[in-house]
Amino acid sequence: MIENKKRAIPWKSGKVISIRLRNGVYVLAQMVREPYLVFFNHFKEENSWKGVTLKEENILFCKAVTRQFLRSSPVTIVKDLEPLFDYRLPKEWIYSHMGGHPITVSVKGQERQVAGFGRRCSLVLADKDSGQPEDNPLMGLFQAYIIPDIKEQDWERVGQAEHMSIEVFPTLNERLYLCYLYGKNINPEQDISLGKPLLDDYETYVDILTNSREAQRLYLGEYEE
Repeated sequence: MIENKKRAIPWKSGKVISIRLRNGVYVLAQMVREPYLVFFNHFKEENSWKGVTLKEENILFCKAVTRQFLRSSPVTIVKDLEPLFDYRLPKEWIYSHMGGHPITVSVKGQERQVAGFGRRCSLVLADKDSGQPEDNPLMGLFQAYIIPDIKEQDWERVGQAEHMSIEVFPTLNERLYLCYLYGKNINPEQDISLGKPLLDDYETYVDILTNSREAQRLYLGEYEE
């Protein structure tokens, strides 16, 4: 395995990587079409993946990521695992209609203001392999609205859909750590955007969003080595 020493790693479809999260936890991911990664429900406290087989049923989620995420995270290229072949990107995504004001969230009974979340979210058809037909409502971002304005009664329907946003370090790293803690896909971005009740364990994620010094030190301090 080849470790990333704070430099961008070459993007190659099918490349399997291991990402070190906080507290010495590692997670497996695979590069698909740039800038998308698929993340697997494979976590270990040591960077050894012998005997692991990547299967579609073990995928946590697929998300677009920035090169800043790959450059800032401790990444290892895993050469001794077969990638997942013939993976197709999801066709349903959540589009956030951006607003100009912070929103208020509550974690552990304390209200906090966070920015960067839209006032309205839509479930959309965004087939990344279909090209950009002339009737795209938003300049090629997606082909059609499925649910124009997601409400509470739609939460179950949109539960596994990802936002069309591009993930960065360290919010994505913290989301993956939450997935490790719960053993399943956890999506703070969706929960905050849709106004769902927030888990107490989202405290660090919200701290990162609000530029808490403690949260920044938690990641930057660990990863300066």
